[in-house]
Amino acid sequence: MKFALISLALLVSAAPLSAAPDKKAAELAGANIFRAQGCEHCHGTGGVGAKKGPPLLGKDFQKQWTDEKIKNQLIMGGKKMPSFGDALSDDDIATIIVYLRAKHRPQPTVPVPAETPNSN
Repeated sequence: MKFALISLALLVSAAPLSAAPDKKAAELAGANIFRAQGCEHCHGTGGVGAKKGPPLLGKDFQKQWTDEKIKNQLIMGGKKMPSFGDALSDDDIATIIVYLRAKHRPQPTVPVPAETPNSN
C-alpha cells in the first residue's frame, strides 16, 4: 500500500513538469505564427500595439478578449483587421491564443516577413 501511494505521489508531482515544455513549445509556435502572418505589422512586436492595431496584452485585453472572441476576430476580421480565416488552421488559431495568453511571451525564431508592395 505504501508503495502504491508513493508511486502515485511521484506520478502526480511529475505531471506539471512534463506539461511545461509542451506549453512553452506552443507559446513559441504561436509567436512564430504571429510574426509569419504579419500580425506584428499592425499590433507591434509581441502585441504591444502600433499605429494600425491595438495592444494585445494587459489585464484589459485578457479580461475582455475570450478565446472564442479572439478566434472569431482572426477568422472573420474586424473594423480595420483583415480576415485570416483562409490563412490559419484551427490549430494555428489555438496556438496563437496560447501565445497571446502567455505570461512571458517568447521571441519568435522566424524572420520578419518581407514587405509586399501595394498593387495600386
